[in-house]
Amino acid sequence: MPAPSSLTHEQRREAIDLFTQGRHARSVAHHLGVAYQPVRRLMDRWRVHGSLTLVPSNTKRHYPYELKLEAATRHAAGEASTDLAVELDVSTPRLVQRWSELYRVHGALGLQPRPRGRPSTKNTQPEPSQEQRLRRENEELRAQVAYLKKLRALGRQGPR
Repeated sequence: MPAPSSLTHEQRREAIDLFTQGRHARSVAHHLGVAYQPVRRLMDRWRVHGSLTLVPSNTKRHYPYELKLEAATRHAAGEASTDLAVELDVSTPRLVQRWSELYRVHGALGLQPRPRGRPSTKNTQPEPSQEQRLRRENEELRAQVAYLKKLRALGRQGPR
């Protein structure tokens, strides 16, 4: 889960006011006396959502596999993540960049949803048939006989 922004609510509000005046992220960061990266990420979100950037979102959106694949392939082809986020209604351009990274490293399988929660502890193997159990028991008995024969042979040799 990403860390919360290092910008206060007042700094975000002032930064957005400066964005609307046409100032760039580096200039806004210098004006506010904060790091450039959080301001740049705020500017990217502002380009996508406008003034709704300041409204907190309490829900986590899930995007379909097809949308992720389209965004990743188009971003890999050279389209800007901000433009794709606006067009595909994705919450942040960073998400498009992350999908593109996953696509580059793992291919299309990297974008498929992963199963949630712990794996099942139920035995998924079918019950062995009577014939399979008898074969297994026969193998175990043969191993025991071979072990006992070896033990007996070593006992006959005596101490060395």
